[in-house]
Amino acid sequence: MSVLEETRQKWYDILENLLECPVCCEIPKNNILQCVSGHHICISCRYQLQNCPICKNHFSNTRNFFAEEMANKLEEIMISLMYPTNKINRRILENKICVSTQTEKIFKASVEVQTRNILICNNKQTQTYNTWMENGSTRKKIDKRKFHYPKIGKGNYPCCLGSCTMSLSFEKIVEHLKSTHKDVFYEFKEDNGVFTQNCELEYMIPRDHDLAVYVRNMGLFFINIRILHTGDLRGMILLVNSASASKHFTFEITIGLEKRSKTYSGMVKTCRLVDWQAMDDCLYINNSEIQQKEMVCQNGTFNCSFSIKRSNLTEVNDDFENHE
Repeated sequence: MSVLEETRQKWYDILENLLECPVCCEIPKNNILQCVSGHHICISCRYQLQNCPICKNHFSNTRNFFAEEMANKLEEIMISLMYPTNKINRRILENKICVSTQTEKIFKASVEVQTRNILICNNKQTQTYNTWMENGSTRKKIDKRKFHYPKIGKGNYPCCLGSCTMSLSFEKIVEHLKSTHKDVFYEFKEDNGVFTQNCELEYMIPRDHDLAVYVRNMGLFFINIRILHTGDLRGMILLVNSASASKHFTFEITIGLEKRSKTYSGMVKTCRLVDWQAMDDCLYINNSEIQQKEMVCQNGTFNCSFSIKRSNLTEVNDDFENHE
């Protein structure tokens, strides 16, 4: 990473830290309120507290419109800083007057320069390749998707394995899993943004099948398959990261084989959820359906396959025109 790119990343991180809610450490998506001293807080955390967590003064119930506007524009600011040739910057420069010359001659990178751009940012985890191929007198762009590894949010994350009550930072929770839960902690390499796994689990009432999976270039996940005392089965995949980062992942869980199976697809949730089993947005199979479809084999086990897919977080969508 060049000095210029490091500087851009530094200023983006500073802006992100300034906009984060001091309680949940998330970038607010809705209304942002503030205390009488001007410290902002997201609306969800505001009504869980009596006083400001920073200065201990009372809240004024006044919205911080500046912080709201900056939070809404944060993603565009990041793209504008890290990818100078993106169409966002060209849209900003369109019909603008150059201050230095007082003319409308705004500098735009030439096609030759744009084709050589290889931007490596975020500790070399994100790469943008602008590749062109010539076909007669027309140059066509070959889009190669790139994946921007989600930044780990601040704060502590709960361990979602069994009855464990530990809540630690990301680095410490990885160490905790390796030392305390090493029998159910696994590490894998991702394959083009998709991770799949198949396993055979014991059907016992009640029983919790909890796994911790670290997938390189994707993140740390908890796979929770719970067999309740009623014989019903619930399943969810949780990400050890913020709620905003978890929105970039989808999952699919299949219980059983072929026609004797049930599949559920949904969004990966953050492990900071208070009680994911109380949610409707998760895999749920009641006991009668399990028995009717004969999902459990004669040896008392059932097949469980799951996949995690990472969406294209930051794709450079430059709309270059064809040059004849």
